[in-house]
Amino acid sequence: MILFKRILVLVFGTAAGQIITLLATPVLARLYLPQDFGYFATVTALVMIFSGVASLKYETAIMINDKKTSQAALFLLSIILLFLTSLLFIVIIKICGGTELYSKLIPDAITTTVIVLMYIFLGMINIMNNWHARHKRYYVLSSSKAIMAATIVVLQYVLFDVYGGSGLIIGSLIGFVVAAIFLSYFIFKYDVREISESLTLNNLRTAAYNHKRFPQYSVFATILNSIANQIPSVLFAQFISLAYAGYYSMSWRLTKGPVGLIGQSIFQVVSQHVGHNVNNIKEVQDTTNKVLGVMVHTSAPFFVLGAFLIEPAILLILGEEWDVAGELSRKMLPWLFCLYLSWSMTGILNSMGYQKIILFFNMFFVAALVIPFLLTSDIDLVVFLIVFLGSLTRLMYIYWTLRSIQVRSISVIYPVIIYWVVSMLSSFGALKVI
Repeated sequence: MILFKRILVLVFGTAAGQIITLLATPVLARLYLPQDFGYFATVTALVMIFSGVASLKYETAIMINDKKTSQAALFLLSIILLFLTSLLFIVIIKICGGTELYSKLIPDAITTTVIVLMYIFLGMINIMNNWHARHKRYYVLSSSKAIMAATIVVLQYVLFDVYGGSGLIIGSLIGFVVAAIFLSYFIFKYDVREISESLTLNNLRTAAYNHKRFPQYSVFATILNSIANQIPSVLFAQFISLAYAGYYSMSWRLTKGPVGLIGQSIFQVVSQHVGHNVNNIKEVQDTTNKVLGVMVHTSAPFFVLGAFLIEPAILLILGEEWDVAGELSRKMLPWLFCLYLSWSMTGILNSMGYQKIILFFNMFFVAALVIPFLLTSDIDLVVFLIVFLGSLTRLMYIYWTLRSIQVRSISVIYPVIIYWVVSMLSSFGALKVI
């Protein structure tokens, strides 16, 4: 019960942030063009792909109950690595800045400084989120998400008159800064002594050595996962148009946004719980069964019903000019269902030290999203293949996670598959697209 109470704290707290975002979306959609959202999606993709590994994934080890390593030393090591990798990120941006693809995907008004600052503050937020989760400060995590969402949407509205279409990007950057300051306040309030006492070269060296498997495997796995999450926007912009990338971005904003915050809340709580019980396989198995079972049965009906309701709802909220976003939202639901379930699996694998499995499957995730663009130029078929192959790889990921921790996977995976099939049929109208 304690585990689910913690999940509910994060879910209800992050829901506030999503409500703010959703309420602001109709206003922003009438203010900015689909092309502006396309630029926003491609800039965000560039930052997200690299910021997820800004600390070489050492921040993930903060969640593990390891008496040999100071968690504060891991926190400090992550901060140091963030600023070191930011130098490498600057070099990457400078090299890419002269390419034709970069000029097509990144608006002229967005400077290298803006992109690098987004990278740094997103990396900081990721590190501090793990630190607060380690200390079970779920109210702090929830509040930070709501504050960040409110700051971003207000500034995106206000900054349109100043920056035009780039206001979406500048507003997001300032929102990241505000969230980082908020999270930092509680660290300075409660943890300064613990952290300062761990600031020794020996502690940093020990932390780096004891958890070296994280940079060995998790860095590549996370990069691939980030590419899998972000690459469709880039590919749509490159092969179709920036406007279509904007439609895709908006469909994900209205669907993956709310679902993702719930999934990430579950991920954080499950990671912390499994990390503390990493040597108690029975507790890990019971937790996995309970969490996955609840996630499946509470969410699946909404994904099935969403196939009939989401398209007219988006047209009503955003207007007829966003009809493509409504259609995409409906078709993406089965993939989103599998993605939602897989977040908790990643938390389990990370805490159990199975980074190789995550790396292996993330290679399949990326391939599943790139292959459709190489096979056909029919946009409807591309979307169907993305959803089908993306879902299939996620289902395999869930199955393999259950198998790795010796959970009786048949009784757990059957409801997942049944709900997914129903969702595919309802979202694609009995697969009429093919």
